[in-house]
Amino acid sequence: MNADSTLLVGGLLAILYGLIACFFGWRVFRFTLTVAGVLIGGALGYSAGAGSLVFAIIGAVIGGLLLYALFRIGIFVAGALLGAVLGIALGLLIGLEQGGLMLLAVIIGVVAGGLIALVLQKLVVVASTAFSGAASLVGGLALIFPTLGLIVTTEDGFTQTTFGFIVWLVLGALGFLFQFRDSNSMKRIKMDR
Repeated sequence: MNADSTLLVGGLLAILYGLIACFFGWRVFRFTLTVAGVLIGGALGYSAGAGSLVFAIIGAVIGGLLLYALFRIGIFVAGALLGAVLGIALGLLIGLEQGGLMLLAVIIGVVAGGLIALVLQKLVVVASTAFSGAASLVGGLALIFPTLGLIVTTEDGFTQTTFGFIVWLVLGALGFLFQFRDSNSMKRIKMDR
């Protein structure tokens, strides 16, 4: 598979996942947590294995199984994921380099998001899936249509444009409103589904 095909497939998968998470994340929360576990585990495995695809796959399987099995801590993870996405988005918006300050922004976002999630469960699940899904949508669109100007590639990595930030914010808000309206009939998350 050549680089263009890989970008197209990756972009389409990111868009599909983003649509599901952004607008139906409340209903498919266990699925979105499992996918998040696969993505986080894969990234950690890839980093630990110095770019090895085998380590990435092993990490992805372990991460997915862990978050599926440990569903009860999923609320904290959802908040942490939302905090990480917000930390990255704000860091990119203000032009932080993808080094120490960006890592600090992500860590602060993860801790704050996870702790807030323990208090405001439903709100955090809906917000986390809506805005994480919106981030996936923007990323997928940027891969397939780089001329849209959602993300700019530089020598140091990539930077989200103001336009990309606004698109992410609008999509996340629409997803949040759709999910919140859809979930009003539910009293609480059924954790044992």
